[in-house]
Amino acid sequence: MSNALAITTVTRALAQVIEKSILSVLAGVHVVTGRPEADGQAGRRVHLFLYQVLPDASQRNNALPSRSSAGELRQRPTAALNLHYLLTFNGDDTTTEPHTMLGAVVRDLHARPVLSRSLIQSVSNADLAKSNLAEAIDVVRLVPLALSVEELSKIWLMFSQIPYSLSVAYEARVVLILTEESPSAVLPVLSLG
Repeated sequence: MSNALAITTVTRALAQVIEKSILSVLAGVHVVTGRPEADGQAGRRVHLFLYQVLPDASQRNNALPSRSSAGELRQRPTAALNLHYLLTFNGDDTTTEPHTMLGAVVRDLHARPVLSRSLIQSVSNADLAKSNLAEAIDVVRLVPLALSVEELSKIWLMFSQIPYSLSVAYEARVVLILTEESPSAVLPVLSLG
């Protein structure tokens, strides 16, 4: 289980994986965490954009908040989330740089579809020093999303005035976030019956 810094930690870890993948085939690539920009900025870059967060259906009801009749917390609530990322690739289209970057990212995310605990620990510094995602029960897994042309065009409609760039979508699952509130101790049973 992890705290509220888990989503930021996943984003930074994924950005580090993407940058390492692309730098293995092209030099001078920058990974930007944020929405795609207009073509005013030249150069090789990848935008890693968190465009949707959904509750994980398989773990949605595993840890419902449990409170006593007096309203005291008996069990810590857990939010199970799936994070949907859009990766856009910009570079020189005449030499197919975006294709090369896409190939490198897909190759490495397919070969290692998890964010390892050591990777999570390496990005958990400075403002993420209190992130405890590396101590979570399970690791975050990366799964490619099969978006239809219609779904992809709806996503790109969010970016007005920005021309389409080569894109791929991934889901990071499951990120478990625990509340900071601690449950009160349950009193023992005095007698049965």
